Amino acid sequence: MATETRVPDDDLTLDCRVYTHARRHPIIIGNIQGLRIPPVTPAQLLVGVGSLVLLVVTQPVWAHFGGAVNGLIMIATPVGLAWSARALRVEGRAPWRAAMGWFALVTAPRAGKRLGRVERTRSFPRSYTQRAWIAEIDVEVPYR
Repeated sequence: MATETRVPDDDLTLDCRVYTHARRHPIIIGNIQGLRIPPVTPAQLLVGVGSLVLLVVTQPVWAHFGGAVNGLIMIATPVGLAWSARALRVEGRAPWRAAMGWFALVTAPRAGKRLGRVERTRSFPRSYTQRAWIAEIDVEVPYR
């Protein structure tokens, strides 16, 4: 009878390498020399930069609180608005797609389109002078 030799558990190790760190996109993308850049949507950029430009242009109107408070408002307002715009969805769509839909609605012809052309409605009624003859015909239809 043959004897079975048992291999100790220490000899059953398998040498391998794991490359999951390179496949983690949130860690790799946006990482420049160890500086993490947060992911920003186009809507956040538009809201943040737009509100900053609006605050700079209207600064003589609202900036009467002193240097530190005015600076805090100038920084906190665009950051807060951009942060609140990160999950903004209009009718389940991104804001720029919703804006394009609204633009298409506003610029659409009032009467609509038919076959790709603007439908023109008649401003006056038309009467038809043709005659039609209607005759009765007795036809028996068998029931099935």
